[in-house]
Amino acid sequence: MRLKFLGYVASILVASSFFMKDVVKLRTINTLGAIGFVIYGLLLPTYPVAFLNTLVAGANIYYIWQALKQKQYKIRHTTFGWFYFISGCLSA
Repeated sequence: MRLKFLGYVASILVASSFFMKDVVKLRTINTLGAIGFVIYGLLLPTYPVAFLNTLVAGANIYYIWQALKQKQYKIRHTTFGWFYFISGCLSA
C-alpha cells in the first residue's frame, strides 16, 4: 500500500510540474517526482522505470544548475535557502 502511495505522489508531482510557468520551478518539482519514481522503480522492482527517471532527474538537475549559475535566480544564502526555494515552487 505504501509503495502504491509513493507512485501516486510521484505522479502528482510530475503532472503538476507541467502547469508551472517558471522553468526552474517546473524542473524542481519534476525532479522531486522523478526521484520518487526512481525509488518506486527500485522497490517494485521495475528497473526501466528507475533508469529512465534517473536520467530525467539528472537532466533536470543539470539545467537547474545552469539556470542558477546564470544568476537568473537567486537563492538566499541561509541554511534553509533550498527549503524556501522549494516551498516557493510548491506554492506557485
